[in-house]
Amino acid sequence: MLAKHLFVLGYKPINNKKITVFLIKDEKNSSQIYNTNDSLIEFLKYLGINFVTIDLENEQLKIFNQTSISKLLDKSEIPFFPLDIPEHAKDYLFEEIIEKDKQINEFLDELLNIKDKDSIKAHYLKCWIDVLKEEINEKIKFIDLKVKPMWIVKKILDLIKIEKHEKITCLHITSEKNLPELMKLLKEINIEVIVYNGNKNSTSFNIITNQEEINQWMY
Repeated sequence: MLAKHLFVLGYKPINNKKITVFLIKDEKNSSQIYNTNDSLIEFLKYLGINFVTIDLENEQLKIFNQTSISKLLDKSEIPFFPLDIPEHAKDYLFEEIIEKDKQINEFLDELLNIKDKDSIKAHYLKCWIDVLKEEINEKIKFIDLKVKPMWIVKKILDLIKIEKHEKITCLHITSEKNLPELMKLLKEINIEVIVYNGNKNSTSFNIITNQEEINQWMY
């Protein structure tokens, strides 16, 4: 399933550039990572960042330009790009969810019209509603934890391709839940990944395979 998505998104390693991706785990809100201009700009200059990307939901994208992190990045004069699954792709991905949600509403309407809520038919409808709800939850989880990281990596690669330098260093601010999958995908295309937590003794990841290994390197 994932391999199919990777193929559709046009994934392939970039062999003519030396690429390093710094990842910052953002547990709250990206605007709270750095609250002063000096700390952010000093941080980016120390890393030699070519560009910054930020993992945001589409709802957050609408108000991103008003956030403090946007203003700080703008002052640093380093290009920055908020990233999410494109709307057209989300429409396709959520088609099945919308259909299942319609089915649930139809079953609920039918259930409300049944006088005997303990009847076999009522029990049957309740079971189907529960099954559909579980399927929707699993689909949303898959989109959020698997598909979204693939789109983020694709967009990072697209930005790297248009850079003229042979050595590219970028910083991606991500949610904690997406960190393991992003690391895995970047490692699979031979990109050096460094998890950064505001400490100059950061750690490179080239052989991470599971969450337990990731946790032991966290600062």
